[in-house]
Amino acid sequence: MSARELKEIYHNTKVTLLEDEQVQEGKIVKPMLIGGVATQGNVLNQNGRYYKTELWKRECERKQDVIKAGKLLGELDHPDDGKSRLAKTAVRYTKLEMNDDYMNFEAEVLGTTNGLELKELLRGKVGVDMSTRGFGNTKKETVDGVERETVLDDFDLVAIDPVAGHSNLAAEIQYYQENKKGGNDMDLEQLKKEQPDLFAAIVKDTEVRVTKEMTDKLTKDFEEKILDEIAKSRDEIVAEVTKEVKENLVPEYEEHQNMLGEIAEIVKDFVGEGNESGDKGEKDEQVTKLEQELETSKSTVSKMREDLDDARGKIAANDVKEYLDEALKNEPFKNVLKERLSKCKSKEEVDKQLETEKEWVNKVVQEDKNPAGTGETIDKDKEDKKLEEQQDSSKKKQQRLAGVF
Repeated sequence: MSARELKEIYHNTKVTLLEDEQVQEGKIVKPMLIGGVATQGNVLNQNGRYYKTELWKRECERKQDVIKAGKLLGELDHPDDGKSRLAKTAVRYTKLEMNDDYMNFEAEVLGTTNGLELKELLRGKVGVDMSTRGFGNTKKETVDGVERETVLDDFDLVAIDPVAGHSNLAAEIQYYQENKKGGNDMDLEQLKKEQPDLFAAIVKDTEVRVTKEMTDKLTKDFEEKILDEIAKSRDEIVAEVTKEVKENLVPEYEEHQNMLGEIAEIVKDFVGEGNESGDKGEKDEQVTKLEQELETSKSTVSKMREDLDDARGKIAANDVKEYLDEALKNEPFKNVLKERLSKCKSKEEVDKQLETEKEWVNKVVQEDKNPAGTGETIDKDKEDKKLEEQQDSSKKKQQRLAGVF
């Protein structure tokens, strides 16, 4: 059984600013130290999951060497793909221990971009929650009439992230206290006035994050609806074609096959040896007429075979199109790949050509990438459009060489 990512956000506590950072000659000589409750065991959180206190005790013990090595970290908000990145790190945990059902922590707020933002959020009295992030499996159970997912013993704690939002009533960062002389409490208006660049960065980051979350959700919902409609359409097309074949083409085909057999039997009476009855001219005329009817029937049967082949071809083409859509749904340049693979006649041909076409796309993208160190990023939609334009240009060039225009 493959472990899945489990994210649990806890709230209703406050940050403890154990020690504020110390700065000498413009350099941080001692980082800000915060503490609080990271999680609570033996409670059902708002995600419907239940972590035993013994499980958290075990994870505390297992992470002590990781803490000593400076590798138990936290990011400002969860990473979308579940993968920790040093560039996103905001805190480094220096202490993790259990107190009854509660997992307490201490952590240094780092001087990274995300660490600086977290400091200003805390000084501005912005509510910050703590969220555990790990991988493991769950088992659905009903206890005292309440359904829950119990987290199993294969769970592995990966990180604890400062976030917005919560799933358990036990752990926001505990309480905030400013130790600097004269205080430095700051509300949002003061933050906007005194730290406009930081305020703008926080607003922009929030807008980007919320927009991405909404876009991802809408895209997922749209793709699911499209796939449902495609499945319905496919079933309808197959049912309609099958019905038409059974009701029209197959009976007519069988009727003409029977007619051919009857004609063959009749012709035998005229061409068999020893048949001397009747007028020869009349027989020749009847034979000619039967031969014409035979040719007409053959033509009709041939046309029906073509119709049957066409119906089968439409079903096969629809299957290949659905298979191609499914194969490309997660590809960053799926429009270009879809165009280049549109002539594939079978699923096997799609599989055979897909990797070759992906290599071609990657090669074109690599050639057009910005030089390293510019700090620019590649817009996949623009790259997709650019590849389509290059493909159209290549087609036109081939057509001119062929004398089409």
